[in-house]
Amino acid sequence: MKKHDFHNFSVGQALARLDELLKSAEGPQEIWLENQVVKLNLLKHLTQLGVPHETEKQQHRYRILIQALTPTQVDSTPKKVNFPSEKGFWLLIAQDQIGNRDPELGRSCLQAALSGVRPHEFVGVFLVHRGVRLLSPEFDTKITGTIQKWDLPTFACQRSLAFFGIEHPGWVQAASFESFSQATSLRDWIWI
Repeated sequence: MKKHDFHNFSVGQALARLDELLKSAEGPQEIWLENQVVKLNLLKHLTQLGVPHETEKQQHRYRILIQALTPTQVDSTPKKVNFPSEKGFWLLIAQDQIGNRDPELGRSCLQAALSGVRPHEFVGVFLVHRGVRLLSPEFDTKITGTIQKWDLPTFACQRSLAFFGIEHPGWVQAASFESFSQATSLRDWIWI
């Protein structure tokens, strides 16, 4: 059994390292960590991928035991996504509301901002971080309806979808933020 120390890893670092393990690990794998938030995110990711695992707490540390794996058992590799190649601006939506105090007002403001967007000025839309929460069935569909009406290529960050446990609808493609940032130019991003 191979042991891995995830001490002092952020959630992002731990998820990236876990994906590396799942691609190449053989046999049982043991992960040790202290941060409960990181542990919860790793467990959620393993569950979503259908990877058999056990958890136990030993004093102030957590142990996650991943059952015997073969490198091909789990494919957590993002599928190759082809982003539109034309030049232009991308609209990145990283929030599910504008502001952080009053959710109703914040969503109303976001809806107002999006209704003023001229879709013909954009190549596509990328939802990242809390922006993917707009795709949740519990959310008001006015905002997603507005985005869908634009008829632009729309993508959502895979890691954000997994973090919030959201299935993306058919009109949205899941993609890694890394592949998006490599395929596009930072100067062509407009953030909301």
